[in-house]
Amino acid sequence: MCHIYTHCNRLVVWLGPTCEDGQIAADFLELLAQRTEDDDDNLKAWAAKLLASASFIHTYIAVLRVFSSPWFGRAWIFQEYILGAKGIALFQYGGHQISEEAVMAANNVLFDLEFCNLPAWRQGPEVVDILEYSEWDTLQYRLISQWSDIRAATIFSGVIALKERFPLLYYLNHIRQSTSTDPRDKVYATLGMLGFHHGPSGVPVIQLGELIVDYDTPVQDVYSSVVAEIILQTKRLNVLLACSERGPLVNRTWTPDWNTEYKSGFLVYDCGEFDVQDLDDPGGFQSSAQMDCVASFSADRSILTVAGLHWATVKTISPSSDFSSTEQSLSEESSADTGCTNTLLQYCENCWVMLKSGTTSRSEADALKALWKTLLVDYHGGIDVDWTETAFTSAKNILLQVGVTVSNESITVKDFDTALDALWRTCQKTSDWSHPALFAALNRPFLVWERIFTTSEGFIGKFFDEDIQAGDIVCVILGCPAPLLLRPVGTQFELLGGVYLDGIMFGEAIEAMERGEVELKDFELI
Repeated sequence: MCHIYTHCNRLVVWLGPTCEDGQIAADFLELLAQRTEDDDDNLKAWAAKLLASASFIHTYIAVLRVFSSPWFGRAWIFQEYILGAKGIALFQYGGHQISEEAVMAANNVLFDLEFCNLPAWRQGPEVVDILEYSEWDTLQYRLISQWSDIRAATIFSGVIALKERFPLLYYLNHIRQSTSTDPRDKVYATLGMLGFHHGPSGVPVIQLGELIVDYDTPVQDVYSSVVAEIILQTKRLNVLLACSERGPLVNRTWTPDWNTEYKSGFLVYDCGEFDVQDLDDPGGFQSSAQMDCVASFSADRSILTVAGLHWATVKTISPSSDFSSTEQSLSEESSADTGCTNTLLQYCENCWVMLKSGTTSRSEADALKALWKTLLVDYHGGIDVDWTETAFTSAKNILLQVGVTVSNESITVKDFDTALDALWRTCQKTSDWSHPALFAALNRPFLVWERIFTTSEGFIGKFFDEDIQAGDIVCVILGCPAPLLLRPVGTQFELLGGVYLDGIMFGEAIEAMERGEVELKDFELI
């Protein structure tokens, strides 16, 4: 199939029979493609008029019907489109032909907040009753996520040979939310894209050595062979960050279930965003200081043994971040250890006391930074400064007064230190920025499964799943850019996922190992 698609002269995608408003959708998408040639100001003005039109709701639904085609949800379309399109794809929607540029414009304009504020428009009284809690929510999600994934993978594939990146993990993460009749096809649908890329000598960039290609092999063994293949090719363990939800076909905690969509997980979506040559890790984190992994498998591939550092043990865990509830309580372990009451805010107040009086020799300024960074970091590893602006009505002006420009773009935790320094200086000058004010940062949209936690060693962190308990351990595993949360099971361990722990995200644990303060050990993951 790889050979067929790479040698085709024209790719025509059959989206299925048209609906009654197919002509409206086709005409609008082509108009949208034409408008992309406008400058940004004219495009924004046109989009504003578009959303103000009473008839746009009908056009919008017609466009969503186009993307209701099962084609957009299939795993194999990644290979078909990426290898065959080459900028000359045509989408056949019943009797209507839609250009590739028109379909791309839907993402580039219609679902770009810079041009169209659809979330605000969807809350209008004439719109909300039609779109809210209906099939259109699902279709919009498909348009945004799956087609975006296809386009991102297409762009990625165009530069892969130049950057010598190993793309399997990247492709798998983008295909993960698609569908396939056989779960193994979530992996096999990427192979055509891997074989397509060749180096200057004509040798394929990727030569598979561990991956099992066999429909008679159990799904779990095929998925585990992906882990072995990525380790072989990259000497890195980024793939362990992809472990989150698992279905009935996979019970090994160190094996990502590519047939199950993820709802959460620290860097679970971003773990394929790295360059083997330049070692740019997702989120900018380098907890293992870019060291190669030390890993081995048991004979039956049921156990993965990795080398790393046991850095901290979970002691207390926050309650749910649902501020509307007054009935939720901390875990029994948390309540006994801290005497906290039953709200996240009160839990964080106790964290603040712990950080100031802990054994890690933090200054009060560093304690404030540790708490703020932990509260605000998201599962992509970034921090949105605008959340801080929203939490405090005068934040932007205060920041400008101390020379910090606030933007609406996400920046890395490392860069956020500059803003935190300025905030700390401001804390000393005005009562508006007294220490309790930092808790207003909790107004940012916490996901319901996020959990703040503290450790017996005096550290604070965040885990992006509800499955965390006292006694779990935070480890820095060689070859993995972020720490992992493990659960002891006898002498072995279950992998729970990637975790943010303030103070060890940039190689500090490896430095401690080099000073002889902590020893390297093996962890058997089951």
